[in-house]
Amino acid sequence: MSRIYGIGLSKTGTRSLTEALSILTKRRCYHGPDVGTIAARGSATDAPVAARYRALYELWPTSKFILTVRDESEWLESLRKHCEANEIGQAPLSSRLEYLSLRWQLYGFGEQFDADAAIAGYRRHISGVRQWFSDKSGQLLEMNICDGDGWESLCQLLGLPVPDAPFPWLGRSKE
Repeated sequence: MSRIYGIGLSKTGTRSLTEALSILTKRRCYHGPDVGTIAARGSATDAPVAARYRALYELWPTSKFILTVRDESEWLESLRKHCEANEIGQAPLSSRLEYLSLRWQLYGFGEQFDADAAIAGYRRHISGVRQWFSDKSGQLLEMNICDGDGWESLCQLLGLPVPDAPFPWLGRSKE
């Protein structure tokens, strides 16, 4: 099986996609892997992967890519809560630069959450992915897991049978 990369931004269903890929491929998919280990993984998801989708395509042009999206206002609120709960200053020193770099690159802000910059970053990322893959037929799937997309489209992309199990939905915040 070719490599599979989830290139949606954080808080777009990346944990659910990670679990689904682990179930489908019967091998571990990595969520938010360290930048130094992305290339060694057969499948990975979340911000470190999303930031590097072009390079991953150049290295492995037969890979499959999944862009997870969700309603902008729901995504923004979820990202805000995530950023407030995960202070960069509390992260291990070795991770701080990576976190800050990813936030600046993907969302347009550093340690302090900025809603306007985040929405602009979200739109820029989705537009950039769509444009990059516009001439790469059969390699990109766009999924809105939060809106109910699940096994059918994912299995079709990967050429695998649909499991007889509910699609995993992880990382949901408690209402």
